[in-house]
Amino acid sequence: MNSQAIPLGKDLDYPQVLDRELLKAVPRDSYRELIPDSLSSFEGADVWNCYEINCLDKNGIPRTFWLEFSLPQNTPAIPESKSLKLYLGSMFGHKFQSKAELVQEIESSIEKVCGGKPDYINLIEPSNWSSLLQSDRNTTSIDSLVSSDSKEINCSPEKVSEILTYHSFRAVCPVTSQPDFASVVVSYSGTKISPNSLASYFFSQRLNSGFHEYWSEKIFNDISKAGEFGSLKVQLFFARRGGIAINPYRQTSGFYLSIPSPTFNR
Repeated sequence: MNSQAIPLGKDLDYPQVLDRELLKAVPRDSYRELIPDSLSSFEGADVWNCYEINCLDKNGIPRTFWLEFSLPQNTPAIPESKSLKLYLGSMFGHKFQSKAELVQEIESSIEKVCGGKPDYINLIEPSNWSSLLQSDRNTTSIDSLVSSDSKEINCSPEKVSEILTYHSFRAVCPVTSQPDFASVVVSYSGTKISPNSLASYFFSQRLNSGFHEYWSEKIFNDISKAGEFGSLKVQLFFARRGGIAINPYRQTSGFYLSIPSPTFNR
C-alpha cells in the first residue's frame, strides 16, 4: 500500500466544497497478504457507521444523518477511513434535492474507488437513533478469563452452540500507531472453544497492528483452524474514530445459529 496516497496520519485542511476526489481506496490484498495460509471459503462484509453526516436539503436547511453501509468482502478495495471522513465532511454546504440523491452520491463514489457497490446504504434520521442502540444478550463474556499471553486457541471434542464476547480487544493502527479498541463476538456451533484460550489469544494481539478488516479475517482464520465448526461467525465492533465506526464480520457460508447475535454501538 502506498501510504503517500492516503490522508490517514497527516495534517490536512478540511474541504469547504463537495469533493469526490478526496475518497481514497486501500486494496484488500495489502492486508490479506499478511495472513499466512488464509482461508478463501468465507462470506462477510464490512459494516460502516458514520456519525457525522451533515448537508443541506433543497431549501438550504441543515440535515443530519447517521450513515450505515455494508461493503461486501469481495470488493477489490476498501475505503480509507480518513479520506471517507473528509469526503463526507465536504458535503456540509452542499444542497441535495432528496435523501435518494444523497444515497446515490455516496453509492457511486464508494463504487468508483472500491470496485463494487455497497450491499445497502441506510440514512438514519436523529428521531430513530435511540431505537437502534442494543446491548449484550444471549452471550457469555470472557474478558475476565485471560490466563496467559498465549496465541493458541484450543477446542475440546464437546459439541456446543454459543456466543462468546470479548470487550477488551486492543490492536494498533498500522498507519498512525494509535490504539484501536473493539468488542469481538464469536458465534458458533461445533467443537467447544476453550474460553480461557480464546480470551488469552485476544489479549496477546494487543500490540499487533492491522486494519479492522484484517482482524476480522485473521481471527476467523485462526479460530477455523483450531476446531471443527458447522457454523462460525466473527464480528468486530470497533470504537468509533473520527466519527466513523467500522464493524466487519466474516462467517462460514450459509451461517446459521438459533441464538440471536448481539449488536454493539461503541
